[in-house]
Amino acid sequence: MVVLAALACARPSTSAAPAPPGASKATSAPTGAPAVDRQAPIDLSGDLERLRDQAHIPALAAIVLDAERTLAHGIAGVRRLGDDTPAALTDAFHLGSDTKAVTAYVAARLVDGGTITWATTIAEALPELAKGMHAELRKATLEQLLLHRAGLPADFQDAPLLEQLRDRPLVEQRTIVARAVLAAKPKHRPGTAFEYSNAGYIVAGAMLEARTGKPWEELVGEHVLEPMALRSCGFGPTATMDRPDAVWAHAGEAPKYLALAADNPAYLGPAGTLHCSLPDWAGFVRTQLVRDPKLLFADTWARLQRPVRLDGGGGYAMGWAVAELPWAKGVVLTHDGSNTMNYASAMLLIDRGIAVLAVSNAGDAAAQRTVVTTVVGLAQRFTAPQR
Repeated sequence: MVVLAALACARPSTSAAPAPPGASKATSAPTGAPAVDRQAPIDLSGDLERLRDQAHIPALAAIVLDAERTLAHGIAGVRRLGDDTPAALTDAFHLGSDTKAVTAYVAARLVDGGTITWATTIAEALPELAKGMHAELRKATLEQLLLHRAGLPADFQDAPLLEQLRDRPLVEQRTIVARAVLAAKPKHRPGTAFEYSNAGYIVAGAMLEARTGKPWEELVGEHVLEPMALRSCGFGPTATMDRPDAVWAHAGEAPKYLALAADNPAYLGPAGTLHCSLPDWAGFVRTQLVRDPKLLFADTWARLQRPVRLDGGGGYAMGWAVAELPWAKGVVLTHDGSNTMNYASAMLLIDRGIAVLAVSNAGDAAAQRTVVTTVVGLAQRFTAPQR
């Protein structure tokens, strides 16, 4: 579902959890340091249109933000190939596995509220499944799942079982998937190695649901969408079938795309079904960039974003890949997301106080390359010394 391409390219409920004390209830990208106007965001639409046209993708959008405001934004292209309705900055785009940072943040809120702990095991949170679990997985923890270190496989593949999920409540769907995933021998002993796993995030979501009595979607609304006023965000397809009322997904490869109002199955929610407009996604990302003390305790923020080092270099925190890039002069959080029909990429330059997000409503290699190049190029542009 996700390729951490930005990292690679950058190298050339029970009750709601209480807030902490004090809380209120490819191509070439644009280059050259911008002359920053403190009042109005720089319009990137012209540059984005050039990049979009070169790649033959339906739409491309990007936003650059700091701790206080939007520095630049823009959008180019159409909601749906075959229809002239232009895409708009207020349109929601599918975030794919960039949803994982949201799931990890919700978990952190529940940890701060005492509903669950990082050390809560799968067997403790899902006791009704414990008997059928592989013995090595019973002691795997919430934190290991969110770090992709529980030994679970990348995805869950069982077509007959997945067919049985139709029309069942989402909490039940995730419990059924968790039962099947947890019965198998893990790929490695929990805590010993990294294995990127959408299945692991589904199990983590099921743990949060079991401890709160609420669907993951409701928890995201309660802890993210409502308090942050992210009104464009939702789950699943962004558009209504047969209507260009939002951006459509595009399957296939440029320039012969097939426009669809579709998404992956809803049970995948904690691993990647969220959609948001760029300004609303930026609203969530800003809280991660500044580690807002009104939302999480300081040590919780630190743990959430602390990476476990990977053998090939870099690291992975909870919902974020982590790198130290020479040109960035500090720690970088990055992640890509795709349901194969859309592409999203985020880069947070923590020590520089800048974040860059970009999205497309296509998910092929051309879209991936263009989105990632846009993110890296804008990150370099907005951290370059002013002339």
